[in-house]
Amino acid sequence: MVEVFKGKYQIVREIARSNDIVYEALDTSMGRRVALKELNITQGLTGQARRERIERFQREARSAGRLSHPNIVSIYEFGEDEGRYFIAMEYLEGQSLRDHLSATVVMSLKDSLDVVCQLLDALFYAHSHQVIHRDIKPDNIHLLPGNRVKLTDFGIARLTEEPALTS
Repeated sequence: MVEVFKGKYQIVREIARSNDIVYEALDTSMGRRVALKELNITQGLTGQARRERIERFQREARSAGRLSHPNIVSIYEFGEDEGRYFIAMEYLEGQSLRDHLSATVVMSLKDSLDVVCQLLDALFYAHSHQVIHRDIKPDNIHLLPGNRVKLTDFGIARLTEEPALTS
């Protein structure tokens, strides 16, 4: 049986797992590939801790979802389906900067500066829209074909007009 979220996201395969689970999926209503990030709530998590985990996930969707920039991953939808919370977002080809650096002996100065400039452009845009990413690292910088950079994973981002959940 094919797993489907919210009646329209057909799971193709799991592509990553850490605090949450990320799938490659097909948005059958739009006919496009998406990355579907599912909130992974451990069974023992209850009460206030569970509510805070869900709120952090919702905040990630809101913070990245308010941004529309060529160097920031696009968020299409946040939702809940039978108690499972998810974020549907742009599916990214390529690899993380961490994977690229692990496979490459040395990154050229030109390529390094290009990555940094695109990242700074994304951060400037996010900050001008009251979003502070707070987790810039090679795992959250994605290198696409054609030397384009995308900033991902707004999981601990801070919306400056909202109270902080983490310190």
